[in-house]
Amino acid sequence: MAAAQLADPRRFDRLTPAGIAERAEWTEDYAKKMVEFGRNLLRGGADRQA
Repeated sequence: MAAAQLADPRRFDRLTPAGIAERAEWTEDYAKKMVEFGRNLLRGGADRQA
């Protein structure tokens, strides 16, 4: 969820997926996936596991 919060377009200090990847030492593709996964969790998506 943290990646999605950092990438939130409503934040003035939001980070791009490249910025998140750099900070987390991830690839940019993985950061994009984590942003999308986090957004889904924040929306209460069906992919949540108990």
